[in-house]
Amino acid sequence: MEKVSLSCSCLLLGDFMTSPLTMFISESGWSLDVNSIDKRHSVDLEITQSDILKIFAYLGKEKSYIFINLNERKCLKIQNDVGMIQSEFKLDINSRFESQRRVVIVLDNAVDVCHNILRQRFNFFHELKDRVAAENLFKYACKRKSTVKRKPETQKQRVEEEGCSSKRQKNPKDE
Repeated sequence: MEKVSLSCSCLLLGDFMTSPLTMFISESGWSLDVNSIDKRHSVDLEITQSDILKIFAYLGKEKSYIFINLNERKCLKIQNDVGMIQSEFKLDINSRFESQRRVVIVLDNAVDVCHNILRQRFNFFHELKDRVAAENLFKYACKRKSTVKRKPETQKQRVEEEGCSSKRQKNPKDE
């Protein structure tokens, strides 16, 4: 089977947002040509079946949302190839931040051939039926982790937030 060219309006590699220069899908996987973080050169990325742990997708006529969880080895390779290692951006399946865990692809006007390839050829493929849920997942994935530090809270505030005001411990500052 030949490669099918795709129109992609947005690509998230973890928390790095970009637009691919070109993108193709075939039964073996995804081919992406993206700019490096510093935009000095383009990088050819291949995501094959063996790199993929799980795919969630909403396949719509106007927009399709593809959420791809990659194995650790592939995450590290993409980080290295794109130049994330020396940047603030991250792609890590083990990250505690949801926005850094996966590759997200937003396709515009995807043809049925692309949808059929996804449904039939990829292992661990789960189709989302709700467009709004997919859009919300995408919006959540676009949120960068907050760099604003929370001011330290007192023991009293912590206990009240936990709803255990009856088990409140004494704080030396309160005395």
